[in-house]
Amino acid sequence: MGFTVDRTIPRPVEDVWRIMTDWKIAEYWLGVNRLRPADAERAPRAGAKLSCMVRGPPQAMEITAWQQRQRLGLASRQGGIVVTYDYELTDNTTGTRVQLTSSCVGDNWFWRGFVPLLEWMMRVADRKQLQALENLVRATTGSGT
Repeated sequence: MGFTVDRTIPRPVEDVWRIMTDWKIAEYWLGVNRLRPADAERAPRAGAKLSCMVRGPPQAMEITAWQQRQRLGLASRQGGIVVTYDYELTDNTTGTRVQLTSSCVGDNWFWRGFVPLLEWMMRVADRKQLQALENLVRATTGSGT
């Protein structure tokens, strides 16, 4: 089921994309700490691995979609659940519309039982990501259109 939320950030797509994909500052909007590429020498791409801290030890994350200035997809496995975040950027007359679609998928009946609770928790906590992203974009690129 998951959830979808969107926000228009009054800055060009290029500015929003640059901030979204700067892993060193992702913790200020994404809600994870120390997000880093597993292979810092290679350009980001679909299939590339990342590492981040949420709680406890480092966790693996994967870039599932990478379309320059259009779409960023991220997925991580926590126990028997895969959590996905898909960000779609669209240029419009007032700036950049960022749409976040997020969901969870359980591996089996046991893990699927946790999905509704996790998605509810994500709906509450993760909808703040886009506001935090806008705040960071405004702080680093200026406040107006």
